[in-house]
Amino acid sequence: MAVDRCVCHNLTFSYLKQVADANSANLSMLMQLTDCCSNCGMCTPYVILMLQTGATVFPALSASKVQALMDSARG
Repeated sequence: MAVDRCVCHNLTFSYLKQVADANSANLSMLMQLTDCCSNCGMCTPYVILMLQTGATVFPALSASKVQALMDSARG
């Protein structure tokens, strides 16, 4: 099953990419502009990956990939 949105807010990654591109937004700014990643947080690693790659549809990520992405976002 493909992952293509922040489910809690029903925001597609395509929409989030448009907002990010239009505002040169990083994760923090994108969260402020759209409220993505602000409820359950399950979309956070996908949004990070979207910002890194430009892709907007993803396969379900493994736990290790999720952890790596979250670690990279923390610096």
